[in-house]
Amino acid sequence: MNHARGTRLIHWLIASLKQCFAVAVLGAALLTTAALGDDKVPEGATAAKGASISGVEAEKAPREGIADEAGFVSLFNGRDLTGWDGSGWTVEDGVMVCHGGFLTWRQQQFTNFILRFEVKLSPGANNGLNFRSRNSYWNEIQILDETHPGYATIHDYQAPGSLYGVAAARRGVSKPVGQWNSQEVMADGTHIKVTLNGAVVVDADLSKLDLDKCLDGAAHPGLRDPSGDLGWLGHLNADEKEGPVYLRNLRIKILP
Repeated sequence: MNHARGTRLIHWLIASLKQCFAVAVLGAALLTTAALGDDKVPEGATAAKGASISGVEAEKAPREGIADEAGFVSLFNGRDLTGWDGSGWTVEDGVMVCHGGFLTWRQQQFTNFILRFEVKLSPGANNGLNFRSRNSYWNEIQILDETHPGYATIHDYQAPGSLYGVAAARRGVSKPVGQWNSQEVMADGTHIKVTLNGAVVVDADLSKLDLDKCLDGAAHPGLRDPSGDLGWLGHLNADEKEGPVYLRNLRIKILP
């Protein structure tokens, strides 16, 4: 074998080996993809821009399990009642506790907003979120242990989450006494919506209600006010005692 023929043979062998190696790598990649499923990318690989994940572009896929908290500001620092004014309230283990008494946010008044918070009740507890309030007018979102025998005959417009006396609430949504409930209250113009533990319990348009004679037979003229104070109403419980109510994770978002 001369030198030229030997060199060509060596080059041919190298090229053949490269082809075999490429085929082997491709086969391994196909097997890996099949094992992972059509919607997944092997570890270390990157999905191309615009690649499909269950029919949705990868860069547009939603982040599951993450609540939309953009724009929310805390109303409780977890240590004390800075910003709040009232009596009968304390802070215990990072939680606001009502022992009976009113509490009002004094840093500013609110017009349109979304308020989110968590609330836990003691047996027979009775409280309320007071919003857009001025002077002696209360606009109350009810907070109540509706399972207590003392409240067995309440009306739907007195139930947890109701716009008290004005808009009835869906019943049976509260968690058992001693467990934390998540609640959201939206006041946007005349639109009032209350969500309790993920369920909408009130969705009312004040402009369509007779505020001079509401469900409880009384007038609620304070609801015509577009803005006012925000606070809590520490009512006596079903046994006419100061049953504690616990609040945490208070945050608010101002709406235009």
